[in-house]
Amino acid sequence: EEDDVEQVEKITSLFRRLGHPSK
Repeated sequence: EEDDVEQVEKITSLFRRLGHPSK
């Protein structure tokens, strides 16, 4: 389902931000 994909992309974006925090 497209909705599921969008949710996963949002979660991945959040994880990427946590993994690469801007100092």
